[in-house]
Order: sequence, then C-alpha cells, then structure tokens
Amino acid sequence: KSGNENVPTNFEFVFKYNKNIYVYGFTINRESILEEHLNLIGKTTEKIIFERITLSNKQVEVKLGNKIKNTNDTQFLKFVAKSTRPNKLFLTQAEEQNVKAFSDAYDWFKSALTIIYPETKYEKIDLLVNATQKLCEIYSNFFELFDTGIEGILTEELDLQKDMTEIPGVIKNEIMRNLKKDHIGIINLPNHQRYTVYIDDNKEFKALKLFTRHKMDSGKEINFEIKNESDGTKRLIDLIPALLSLINQEMVFIIDELNRSLHPNLTYNLIKVFLENSKDNESQLIATTHEINLLDLNLLRRDEIWFIEKDKDQQSQLYSLEEFKPRYDKDIKKGYMLGRFGAIPVIHKIKDLGWV
Repeated sequence: KSGNENVPTNFEFVFKYNKNIYVYGFTINRESILEEHLNLIGKTTEKIIFERITLSNKQVEVKLGNKIKNTNDTQFLKFVAKSTRPNKLFLTQAEEQNVKAFSDAYDWFKSALTIIYPETKYEKIDLLVNATQKLCEIYSNFFELFDTGIEGILTEELDLQKDMTEIPGVIKNEIMRNLKKDHIGIINLPNHQRYTVYIDDNKEFKALKLFTRHKMDSGKEINFEIKNESDGTKRLIDLIPALLSLINQEMVFIIDELNRSLHPNLTYNLIKVFLENSKDNESQLIATTHEINLLDLNLLRRDEIWFIEKDKDQQSQLYSLEEFKPRYDKDIKKGYMLGRFGAIPVIHKIKDLGWV
C-alpha cells in the first residue's frame, strides 16, 4: 500500500524450548531495530525477561526482568546493551558476549528452527551416507515406501587433485586454500553434478559423489549419478533428512513449496508419514503449497489448514479454514476450487488479451 514503505514492521514468535514457552519479537524500520522483547509464558502469567528500545540518539536501552537477579550480571548486561548497535538484535549481541540467560531463545532459532526453500540442498547427505550404513537403510526404506524404483543410495570417494579432472585446477587450488579441518565445501558444476569436499584424517583432500542404485530387469544393479535423476527424486533426497529430524527430535521445519517437483500422492504421504510418526514429540512442520490434495480433513484438522489471499491493496492476508466452520463431511477441496474459502486466482477471459 502506498506510504507503507516507511512504516515499521513487527515480527513475533511464540515457541516452546526446553519445556518453557517464550514470546520473542522485534520491530524494525529501514535503519534500526526500534523495539525487542523476550518474555516467559507461565500457566497464568507472562513474565518479562528483557525489553529493548533504541532511543532517538541511537543508544540501546534494555530493561531486565526478575530472571536476572545477580547484580554483577545486571551490570554486565547494561554494558552489553550499550555496545549493541541500533541495527543489531540485543539477543544476538548477548549471545556473542557469552550471556547464558537468553540461550534458550537463541538456540531455538539456531538449532530447532530450520527453513527449507525450493532450491535448498541438504549439504551433508554425502558425508552421512558415506559414514552411516543405517542412513543408507533408511533411504532404501523411504525409496520403497514412496515407490521411486530406487533400490538404495551410496557414495564414491574421489581424490580432489587426481580424480576430478572436470574441475579446473584454479578452483581446486582455491578450495584447498580455504577449506579447514572439520568443515565441508560444496562444488556445484554447470551439468548439475554436485560434490562434497572435505579433509580426511590423513589431511588429504577428498570429494564425495552421490549415486542412486537401480535394479535392471535382469536383476543386475546399476548406479545412477544424481544429476541423471529427476527433479522430484532430487527433491525427495533432500527432504528425507528433514523428515527424520522431525520424527526423532523436537524441531520446527518451514518448507516453502513443499510440493515442488513432487507427485501429489508423494506430497500427501510425506505429511502422513510425519503425522503418524511424530505423535510422541512436539515437532512442527509448517509448509506452503499449492497442492489441493492436502485439503483433506482425513489428513489435517481444520485449524491446521490456512489460506493466504491478497486484498485489494495487494497485502497478503492469512486466515484459517477454522473460521469457515465447514461440516466434517464437506469436500474441502471442491469447496476451495469453487472459491468458498478465497485464496484462488481470478482468471479473466482469454480474449481480453487481444490475441484474437
């Protein structure tokens, strides 16, 4: 909307970590973080942990709640506040200064929250497959479950200097200069081939190349380079580690365009596998999608289905299916396509294009 470009934007997150419920939020404009707060939610009360404001002179001022009781800690946090730039989060500054009082909130963003974009690649697949036979078995089970026609997954180890002739020497040299022990490097080539590069225990530079294993009609097994697999298979290979993390740990994954390159039935069953195998933990999967087959009350509750629609000012509005109170036996997918819940494009007459 015209004039809103200078209006401050507010973000707020409510999350559970280490059995505590927190509210963390901040307000920003083009220049500064105007306000920031972290609160602890109890059964009947909400307690302030800290409140930060940026004053007109660009100084950061922080008010501490009752959780910080030690006088020395209070004095140190006031020093941390003064050293915080107006465009930097106090939560980040405190963590960098080794303040442990707010670690739950920082660790949730760092370790428990993961965002997967449509082009996100899981960079450690090669290393984990190379090191863990159990993961190979898990991949094989998923490939069979989702009827991919793939028998398994494996890696081939290469010597960065001797074996990888398709990579220019100048690039190899740069990688070897910059790569550190216990770190990995990713090489993406124009032919869609990807290598994971690392330093082994003998201080030699190694590269891993990922393959899938297929069984021919004759019973003979053959390995396919990942670059020769379909986009859907590549997407599935990158999503399976996220699914395992959600099932085995208390994580929050946000997956943008979950259905990207995936068959509708595969997208449906990814959600189903997560829901059926995460009943004993508090993981959460938040996904954006255009896949209407997920509009199924046998799969999701009404309050788990949300729509996004642009209003006349081109502002995105978010609202839940729960607001419509449909009957339990109503065909949600049909109702959506008929426009009962909004959030569908309005397609004008083709002849209005003036082509005919």
